[in-house]
Amino acid sequence: MGSSPTRLTNEFPIRCRTFWKTAKREPASEPTSHEKRTAEDRRDCYWLYVVTRCKQPEGPKLITLKDPARLEWDEIRKIDHYALRLASLEAKT
Repeated sequence: MGSSPTRLTNEFPIRCRTFWKTAKREPASEPTSHEKRTAEDRRDCYWLYVVTRCKQPEGPKLITLKDPARLEWDEIRKIDHYALRLASLEAKT
């Protein structure tokens, strides 16, 4: 697959897509680091689709955005696991 935004496959433009849905106000979406890298690498054809207000009485709203890499992204850090030091374990036995 080429990186040209005008290349056609079966008469449809090539698009990289990510879909997110949320019932919360913030954050609107939490893309993975892989999705962020793909958005940055494929700015010519990357689209983000976010469905908001999923549980609201007025119904859901679709936000469609081409090239979301141009926006400001907030990094979210999560703890994957913890470590126990051997000295700490031996001191307790």
